[in-house]
Amino acid sequence: MTSTDSVRLANITPNVFGQRFPGRLGHLAATLILGWLAACGGPGSGPVIETAQNPSGSVNATQWQQGDHLVLISFDGFRWDYLDRFDLPNFARIEAEGVRAEGMIPPFPSKTFTGHYTIATGLWAEHHGLTGNEFYDPERGETYSPGDRSKVEDGSWYYGEPIWVTAERQGMVSAAFFFVGSEADVQGVRPSYWYRYDGLISPERRVDQVLQWLAMPDASRPRMITLYFSDVDSAGHLHGPDSPELERAVRQVDNYLGRLLRGMDALPHANSVNILLTSDHGMAAYTADNIYPIDLADFDDVQAILNGPYGSVWVNGADPRRHRQIRDAIDDQCPPEVGVYLRDDVPSRLHFSNSRRVGDIVIVPPVGQMVIPAGQLAAAGGYTHGWDPGHPEMHGIFVARGPRIRPGSRTGRIDQVDIYPLMAELLGLVPAAVDGDISTFEHALMPRKL
Repeated sequence: MTSTDSVRLANITPNVFGQRFPGRLGHLAATLILGWLAACGGPGSGPVIETAQNPSGSVNATQWQQGDHLVLISFDGFRWDYLDRFDLPNFARIEAEGVRAEGMIPPFPSKTFTGHYTIATGLWAEHHGLTGNEFYDPERGETYSPGDRSKVEDGSWYYGEPIWVTAERQGMVSAAFFFVGSEADVQGVRPSYWYRYDGLISPERRVDQVLQWLAMPDASRPRMITLYFSDVDSAGHLHGPDSPELERAVRQVDNYLGRLLRGMDALPHANSVNILLTSDHGMAAYTADNIYPIDLADFDDVQAILNGPYGSVWVNGADPRRHRQIRDAIDDQCPPEVGVYLRDDVPSRLHFSNSRRVGDIVIVPPVGQMVIPAGQLAAAGGYTHGWDPGHPEMHGIFVARGPRIRPGSRTGRIDQVDIYPLMAELLGLVPAAVDGDISTFEHALMPRKL
């Protein structure tokens, strides 16, 4: 196996397989391939440092050298109710020392790439451009996919301003141990330190790298850091949200958090570190009798992504009659509870109309129901996400503590877009224009010390 093959295969993760083959099939395949890679030694991975693409020059401006820090941790697929169902002492510690939301509502579709980039930018999918894990861009005539490294690392696919770009542009050093968008030169900017995604890198090594970043000298120490774990999402896809395997995964990520907290407690500036614990989406079950094949064979002028919990269909040409004809043909193949909309008619609460990367026709099944291309092998059932975020099963978590966060605070369900403005406020950065609103957290914030 060449080093190039190794790197390519290392980027095949359970999430990538899950978008092609919903449920257990894709995740089992990914597990086998990643296990084989590990046995072969796998690719080595270190942080990529590209000073030409970080305006801070990897040196904090004077005003940040005594400023606060922020560590944003994503636990992929961590559903909101897991916090109460399991004994998680380290999550509980952050909750007691800070603020907890009842739940966090992701954007539509409630997918990994869409949700993570909403967290990073404070924008709905129709504005930041990642309208799914996989989507078609009719202006480019190309499809974006997490498995295509040339697109994942191409900043022109990403709209908006991720928090690490905001930081770097204002002279603050940032670092990312995995986060959607952090591998790309968004607006020509990357974090000062970043990693290409490699699922073989152990969680312990990820934690220890973050601690090393936090122990750097004031001038070069990253103030804005991201960290990512996929354990809970993988267990949820493979075994479901009510399985003992899921519980083990949730307890394991609590252990990772404990490792981080113990290391941070030993830092002389521990009290200046904000910790934000979040997730991109939840998880729910589907069964074989709720999978609906959509036959588009009679239409040679369409491009479709039927992703299971949602679908987008792009039609060549702008004839509204043709759009309605195809919409009606799809609607006839679905039960009444499945919403089939022209793009402009998608419910406004989904924020999924103002982008050409949204199909001319959008299919929105209720949770537990799936749409797939006719002829595709249908799973016997399984567990996934991507449905309408109005369903609680799709909601994630938000727990945070920091020097300005009032201990023991509580808030209701928040929108994922509200996290970016909070991060900018906690770091003292001037935020970009976003869809989110910091007022959600005002009652939990203490005044900034002068």
